[in-house]
Amino acid sequence: MRLPVKATVKQVRLLVFASLATVVLSTVALLDFYAQNAHELEGPARVIRYAENTLLIVALAATLVKACLPKIPLWRVILMVGIGVFVFYSYGEFKALEKSLNLRMIGRLPFLWVAVSVAGALVALALLRRPAAVPVLLILSIAFAAPSIVRVLLMKDHHSVLPAPDDRAAVAKHPRISPNIYWIVLDGYPRRDVLQQRLDTTTVDS
Repeated sequence: MRLPVKATVKQVRLLVFASLATVVLSTVALLDFYAQNAHELEGPARVIRYAENTLLIVALAATLVKACLPKIPLWRVILMVGIGVFVFYSYGEFKALEKSLNLRMIGRLPFLWVAVSVAGALVALALLRRPAAVPVLLILSIAFAAPSIVRVLLMKDHHSVLPAPDDRAAVAKHPRISPNIYWIVLDGYPRRDVLQQRLDTTTVDS
């Protein structure tokens, strides 16, 4: 028996809203990272690749959960996975909480972090039962990501002015911002006569 048109439209809308909310929740950590470190990156390509891989994992996880729980509506499964990934990417906050509470969980923290992520997903699955929660969660997720979105949009083509790596003149004119890294090698510098003897050459450039 075919579902009424209104019911079908409602189900499609739920799936679309749930998918959008999950996309935002799953990638907001990467968006925040890019917004805070754009001046040190050559472009958004690597972050976009990480986001694509994350969404692929989300899709695979939702498919597996739906296969294991066929009676659960798909929109609830999608949101469950999205919230679980959101909690999983909140490792920095979890680490800060450990430090502020002066807890000693070195070695156990990664396992506890994964357990908290799974628990968050299960709690979301248990609580998100009403379809009315889907648009609310979508609005909240967009509001959560809004500061980073605005920050990225306000960047005035930051990476478009960066020169190509092989353009030495442009690089000299627009130097890249690099971290302060000093590489000190304490061996491997023999005298000129030793180099001549080892390499069997008459002249060795300094």
